[in-house]
Amino acid sequence: MSLEGSAVVPDLLRFKETPLPTVAAALAGDGLVLDLGAMTVRVRSAIAELAPALRTVYGEFPFLEPTGFTDVEVELVRSPGLRGMLRPSLRYLSDGMDPFGAQALDMPLPQLEWGMNWSFASLFNQYLLLHAGTLEIDGHGLLLIGEPGSGKSTLTAALALAGARALSDEFGVLRPADGKLLPIPKPVALKNRS
Repeated sequence: MSLEGSAVVPDLLRFKETPLPTVAAALAGDGLVLDLGAMTVRVRSAIAELAPALRTVYGEFPFLEPTGFTDVEVELVRSPGLRGMLRPSLRYLSDGMDPFGAQALDMPLPQLEWGMNWSFASLFNQYLLLHAGTLEIDGHGLLLIGEPGSGKSTLTAALALAGARALSDEFGVLRPADGKLLPIPKPVALKNRS
């Protein structure tokens, strides 16, 4: 299988270089765009804890404000009404749908990550999606397929530290039309014991 990558444009401002008030204002306003290779996501949220988390975890990603089409529009919002007041929580909205209902307010970044994974898996039926760590080594694709908790993300991270190019720790994305393996370059999510 061959690989398709995206070139990094060197003169774009990175998240880590963007002042935190700018990131927070973009999120609370028109949103900001995460270019994840096989999909682009417009993210909006007024939840204050999300801006510093995105700035840290996506530090090397370009800071992009919306200028046109994105594949998915997501929003993290506080749950409304009496329940939202008595038991503060958030909701992940994907293109206006609320697939999960109320979730813990104190974990906006994990909720966003899980939600974006769900959005990708639910909406991108034109690809063959494998639950796998995905790497590129010397121009060849490597899929690390296994059960949840079997160490795919840990091995993906270790191989990336050893010089492989990490494409994803969550999805192996194969485009059937041409056999290309596509990147979803999100930060690797390791569990505490890793």
